[in-house]
Amino acid sequence: SSSYARYGYFSDFRKYYHQTFVSDDELCAGESVTLSAEEIVGATYEWTGPGMFNASTAVIELGPLTLDDAGDYIVSGFAGECPIEPDTLTLVIVPGPDAPLVEYADIWCPGSEITLTGTGSGETWTWTGPSGNLDEDSNTLTVAEPGVYSATNQNGNCISIPTEVNLEFSSAEVVQIADNQVPVCEASDWY
Repeated sequence: SSSYARYGYFSDFRKYYHQTFVSDDELCAGESVTLSAEEIVGATYEWTGPGMFNASTAVIELGPLTLDDAGDYIVSGFAGECPIEPDTLTLVIVPGPDAPLVEYADIWCPGSEITLTGTGSGETWTWTGPSGNLDEDSNTLTVAEPGVYSATNQNGNCISIPTEVNLEFSSAEVVQIADNQVPVCEASDWY
């Protein structure tokens, strides 16, 4: 009687796998993100995604993001003639708050203050002015200096697009009243 043994095994040793990464997993509409696949020498990269998205590099930049960019991004390809197992990244994109509406009085005389009032869906507020960031976490800001002011509001990690206003003093005229000269801003009411 003759006997012989046959040995065999199955292995994934020769299989290639893409391993993917995302630069930020808390994404807001309007932000940018980097998607990347671990480099495999001599490999090709074929990305597909929402809205017929496709790319053929190891690293891709997306942005500014919209809600339409949310979904699965899949990378596959070949190393020589060997197919590379695909990997999937799922992007979740949160809508940011709308840009705030900033209102203020039409007439502003030198030496006085003016109050800016922001309305919007944000929970916290940030104001900047001619001298930089202002320490205000309120939807109102009172200023005495002309210049460009900006307001943003924020929900969670998502910040709105800023709204800018350029404040200038109203033009003034000198008016003679009896024996006194009084500066009056254009279009102000007199009684």
